[in-house]
Amino acid sequence: MVHTTINNLKKAGIRIEYDSDFREFFVHGRCRLQASDFTVGSDPASTAAILALCGSLESEVQLNGFFEEELGNGAVIQYLIDTGTNIEFIGNETIIIRGSTEIRPLDFDGSLAPDAVPALAARASLASGTSIFYNIEHIRYKESDRISDFRKELSKLGVKSDEKHDQLIIHGNPKGYKGRVVLDGHYDHGLIMGLTTIGLHCSEPVIIKEPFHVGQTYPEYFSEIRSLGAKVNELAKLK
Repeated sequence: MVHTTINNLKKAGIRIEYDSDFREFFVHGRCRLQASDFTVGSDPASTAAILALCGSLESEVQLNGFFEEELGNGAVIQYLIDTGTNIEFIGNETIIIRGSTEIRPLDFDGSLAPDAVPALAARASLASGTSIFYNIEHIRYKESDRISDFRKELSKLGVKSDEKHDQLIIHGNPKGYKGRVVLDGHYDHGLIMGLTTIGLHCSEPVIIKEPFHVGQTYPEYFSEIRSLGAKVNELAKLK
């Protein structure tokens, strides 16, 4: 979000300087704001969730309205490519995702894209080895504790994991998981979408309680993945 803010300020005519660590900022005074058109990008957690989900399945999906600066300025895309997803850029705001079930394990610096960690960790649970997500203590203070709370639900699925105060360590299983469990989304859209990705790789159905919390950022999430072929049903409508 910092990159997006800086770029929009510059577009509006604001002179701003900052250090390489993004810890100090200097905004020049007496700048005249310039009228301009701005495009509001999608939520980073939602974008990462779709990327991770499609990238973990045999698929070819076109994603519109993609803004790389909101996902670690390329860090998330590079991670997906390095772990086995083919991604093609079409213009400035459209990409083609060609997924695969053959996922390589890889560590990730979560400080580059904190909101993407649950989605990428869910994908890593399907990799052929161990992945470490580090520099992520701050995600404990999101909508939920995205390390400990996430691990509680991963354990129900049979995903082997460990944690440190600033790390989430995922031991992947490319064969997928059994399922047939009831999961708690902890009122967190990021966890719900991450758990959904794993659920699609289970041999039996998975129930996620109160999934409507995806509406925090992506109200059409379940209808859209259903349109991609995911078998998703609202429990209240099941007969």
